[in-house]
Amino acid sequence: MSDTALIELVDTEILAVRGEGPLLRAPGYALLEDGGIETGAAALAKAWLYPQRSFNQFWRQLTLAPLPASHRHARHYADLAFAQLRQIHTDLGAPDQMLFALPGNFSRDQLSILLGLANALPATTLGMVDTAVAAASSLAHAGDVLHLDIQLHQTVVTHLRVDDQVKRVAVEILPDTGVKAFHNAWAQYIADQFIQQYRYDPLHQARDEQQLHDRLPSWLEALTHDDQVSAELATGRGDFHLMLTRSALAAHTAERVSRLRQALDKFPRGALRVASYRLERLPGVGEALGLQMLKEQQTLDGCRALLPLLASQGSVSFVTELPRRVEAPGRPSDVAATTRAPSHLLLRGCAYAIREGIGVARVGGEFAVTRNRQEALVWLDPSLRLESMPGATVDIKSAGDRLTTGDRFSLDGEPLSLIEVRTES
Repeated sequence: MSDTALIELVDTEILAVRGEGPLLRAPGYALLEDGGIETGAAALAKAWLYPQRSFNQFWRQLTLAPLPASHRHARHYADLAFAQLRQIHTDLGAPDQMLFALPGNFSRDQLSILLGLANALPATTLGMVDTAVAAASSLAHAGDVLHLDIQLHQTVVTHLRVDDQVKRVAVEILPDTGVKAFHNAWAQYIADQFIQQYRYDPLHQARDEQQLHDRLPSWLEALTHDDQVSAELATGRGDFHLMLTRSALAAHTAERVSRLRQALDKFPRGALRVASYRLERLPGVGEALGLQMLKEQQTLDGCRALLPLLASQGSVSFVTELPRRVEAPGRPSDVAATTRAPSHLLLRGCAYAIREGIGVARVGGEFAVTRNRQEALVWLDPSLRLESMPGATVDIKSAGDRLTTGDRFSLDGEPLSLIEVRTES
């Protein structure tokens, strides 16, 4: 099975892996170009520059319905989906076999269309399994489980019953609660702040709007660890800055969070509430809903462990019930079990890439980031070990040990923290 590709088709961020190879990420975006169809991160990077040629609903609306405008490279939404699927297959090195993990919103007709698209590739489709079922197959919890996964345009809540088997009981689709709804609300709020402070509207021109949406994910990532972050946009009048706070963003999406909470409350009391890692990128939302985050590859790991069973089904069907695979009583739960390597040091709301090493120095009475080890009061090397220089007071329990995402420390009372900045690719 080493040549089998596992593909988790959730349009917020499609995850794919071949064997034990690197993880591939691709947002569900497509852009019609004269030379063909761009998909994934390349299409997302131009989505606000060319809105008439940009599409991001083709996985949710996987149909043979014609596109709003005819194009020689695509007639309908399924053509866009096939273009992305073919690109993923190519990027994985053209594996001979594929297994798909799909959210519960896929209808019977959409499953048929997807299977037809997959069969058009030089690969055999081994099976299709519900993402929530695969994710829950390794949980130590027995009983009712609510699994929440956020897509670009909607959220899918799956009710599971876990005993010796993991069985899907019900699926609820919540429209207008997807990542784009949150991002658009926050982008409008940020634009309003720039208008008030600088009389500059970043949503007025396509180039500025693209820049705001390009930078928004890193600001949100910072706000998952800190209460505020400095947001900067480059304009023709210079660089403009403003401070974003987690509480202000939360206020502008409170109604959507309330709708999500009401949907969860319809299900059995006492159910374990878990969420895909994708929800981590919306600061404060998971905490407000009382959700525990699953690790990033939870679903793919479930598919990998059950691959022999899924591949032996004989015919391709959508699997919504699987054996539970708990290795031993009291085994550590897969919920919120991951730690990721940090990519940036956060100082006074600004994130600085660690890369080959980074330090903090005192310049004119203020703290500033430096790449010169000799100037630094503290130095974080690429292996994530923190070195304190003579005369610096550093407050951190794990000083000298390898640091991880979310670790915080202070230098002479100045708070610093380590974060992971991830792109939407």
